[in-house]
Amino acid sequence: MTDTPPAAAPRMSRGIRIVFVLSLALNLLVVGTLAGAWLRHGPPDREFSSRGAIGKVLYRELSRQERRAMRERLRESVDRSVLRQMRVGPELDALLRAEPFEPEAVRVLMDRQARALMTGQNAMRDGWIEILSQMSPEGRQAYADRLKAALDRRHKGPPEDRP
Repeated sequence: MTDTPPAAAPRMSRGIRIVFVLSLALNLLVVGTLAGAWLRHGPPDREFSSRGAIGKVLYRELSRQERRAMRERLRESVDRSVLRQMRVGPELDALLRAEPFEPEAVRVLMDRQARALMTGQNAMRDGWIEILSQMSPEGRQAYADRLKAALDRRHKGPPEDRP
């Protein structure tokens, strides 16, 4: 039995290697430019995001124990059927695909979801206010400081737009 050396892998032609290297360099240039813009200016604003809505910030700046209390309050005060009404995906999909299209049925579904969302939002607001009322004056001051710092970090507008 004779030992045959393993076949060498086929080599890329010089032209293909040059194209590959140029493509890689171009990709790195684009990624670097995007990353630099992100680091310098922050993530792009989403057209439909509401910069004025601060619910997430209000919640996030509470202590872990206070957030847990708010979630418990929400579970206790909001009926499960209301939470189910917030999810409209399958029903909306069916209505959008239906022939003939029934705009009034979509309106009824979206109104039902809006009422459910408002119920949940009201329960969260009431829970938040209850937590605030249980805080000591020093605790409220510390929360206000954390909240202000978070809102200042969140604001990305030009300096002339800042308060």
